[in-house]
Amino acid sequence: MRSIVWMVTLAFAVVGCAGAPASADPADPAPAEDGGVELADAGVGGSPDGGGATGPDLDAGPAITAPRNTWTWVDVPGSACDDGSPTGLAVNLTDSPNVLVFMNGGGACWDATSCLVLNVAVHGPIGRTQFEVFRATFADSVLDRSLAGSPFAGWNLVWIPYCTGDLHGGQNVATYTRLTGEPRAYHHVGHLNVLADLRRLAPTFANARKVVLAGSSAGGFGAMLNQPAFHAAFPASTLMVLDDSGPMIEGFRPEAVAGFFANWRLDLLVDPVCGPGCRTDLSLMHSGLAALGDRTALLSSTRDATMRTYAGLSAPEFEAALRSLERERVRPSPGDRVFFVDGTTHTMLHHPARFSQDGVSLLPWLTWLVDADPAWVSVIPRE
Repeated sequence: MRSIVWMVTLAFAVVGCAGAPASADPADPAPAEDGGVELADAGVGGSPDGGGATGPDLDAGPAITAPRNTWTWVDVPGSACDDGSPTGLAVNLTDSPNVLVFMNGGGACWDATSCLVLNVAVHGPIGRTQFEVFRATFADSVLDRSLAGSPFAGWNLVWIPYCTGDLHGGQNVATYTRLTGEPRAYHHVGHLNVLADLRRLAPTFANARKVVLAGSSAGGFGAMLNQPAFHAAFPASTLMVLDDSGPMIEGFRPEAVAGFFANWRLDLLVDPVCGPGCRTDLSLMHSGLAALGDRTALLSSTRDATMRTYAGLSAPEFEAALRSLERERVRPSPGDRVFFVDGTTHTMLHHPARFSQDGVSLLPWLTWLVDADPAWVSVIPRE
C-alpha cells in the first residue's frame, strides 16, 4: 500500500518539477512532426541484449550562431526524447566570456509502472513548439536577464530540456510492457543527449572563462552526473556545478536505484567516478567528483517534500540523510558548499530571490560562488 501511495503522490509532483506540462497523452505521446529518431540514427549502439550503449561521435560539430539577447531553439542531431522523437536545446547569446548551462527537471522513472502507468516523469516530444511553453516559466529565474541581483544576467544562457526520465544520466533503450501487453521502447538516453549537445556547445563557447553547469530537481542530479563530461569538454574554463534540489543522499529507495542501473545503465556513467559502491550509495559520487577540482554547490530545503517522496523517506529521515551528506561527503571536499533552508520547498533556482537562511540571501551567495569570493561558505540551519 505504501508503494502505491508514494507513486500516486509523485504523479502529481512531476508537473511541479517540470515547470511546464507534459504531452497530452504521456503514456504514448505523439511523435514530433519531423519524425522520430531511432537509437542507431543517433549514432548510438546498444548491446544485443539491450544493455549499455556507446556515445555519439564526439568530434566537434559547428558552433551555434544566433541573434544576441533572445532565445533561439536549436535542433541537435543525435538527441532523442523517451518516445524517440528528436529534441535539441535553446540558447540566449551575448558577448560575455561566461556561460550558464541549465538542465531542466521533470521527475524520473525506472520501470514499466513508473514510466507508463503512473507517468512520474515528463515525456517527449520537446522541440521548438514545446520550448515556447517552457520559456514562459523563465521569469524570475536564473534564466531571466532582468532578475535584479542575478550574477548570470549578462552571461550566455543555455537551456537543456529533459524528456528521458533518467536524471539526464541514461545510456539505454529499455523495453517496457504496457498494461495492454504491448511492448514500448523507452529511450533513457539523457547522457547521450548531453554528449550530442556538447558537440555544439564546446565549439560555441571554446573560449569561455567560466562555465556554470546548473539544474533543478532531475536537472540538479543531471548536473552532477554530467560534470565529468563538461569538465572534459571545457578544459580551459573554470567549471562550477550548481545542483538545485538533486541531493545524492544515501538510503535512496533501493528498488528505484536498482532500476536506475538496470534500465538506464547508470553504471556506465558512475562506475568510472566512484566504482560499484555507488550502486548502493549514491552519496559516494560527491567524493569521486571532488577529484576534478571544480567548485560545486548543493541547494536544498531540509525536508524537501518532493525529493523525500522520491527517496522513500520520512521528513526526519530525509533531513538526517541530507545533513549526513553535507557532513560526510561535501564538507571534506574543499571546493564543495551547500545552501540549505528550513522547510519543505522543492527547487530554488526558478525563484532565487525568494530564498534566504540565517540572514544570507541566495542571490548574493551565488555571486560569491562564481566570483570565488571568500564569503562563499556553507549555509546550514541549526538542528
